[in-house]
Amino acid sequence: MTTGTRKTGEFCWINMLTPQPAEARTFFGTLLGWTYVEMRGIVGHVVEVGGRKKLLGTDADSTHHGAPSWFETMTTDVDRATTFYSGLFGWTRKVMPGSKYTTFKHGTADVAGMMPITPQMGKSRPHWATYFTVKDADETAREAVTLGATLGVPIQDVSGIGRFCGITSPQGVTFYVITYTR
Repeated sequence: MTTGTRKTGEFCWINMLTPQPAEARTFFGTLLGWTYVEMRGIVGHVVEVGGRKKLLGTDADSTHHGAPSWFETMTTDVDRATTFYSGLFGWTRKVMPGSKYTTFKHGTADVAGMMPITPQMGKSRPHWATYFTVKDADETAREAVTLGATLGVPIQDVSGIGRFCGITSPQGVTFYVITYTR
């Protein structure tokens, strides 16, 4: 979990692909408190008047409600993924004792997690997942369902970390919410 501005080698940008962007903005705005700015108009105007605009990504404090706070990949090839991300970002790998869960560090900061896809998970495909901090995971899950979402991963505790669940929005976007205990 990071706080403040993210650094090189840390996640800073999240794309959401949906055929229903207006509905997704309403859903995520209501559930996570997000607000939106039309990027095309701003960037275009800056360029028109001779300026340049760097899109540096999010600098949201990951401890705030609705902010991205953890990124996790599920993969069928842990060793290959480790080699790739370590080489690309300079991350180091730490396998958690007594489990197959891996954390990636950038310097001294934990920046991401990795889990192997097992046969018990069915036809899961390799993917990255984003976790968003919320004040109360149980309440957020209830509100999400009221707004038309489904829970793909039931609410559960992760010892020493917090309480989380997996949600799929009415527009088909899967994400996770977590309330940290620390």
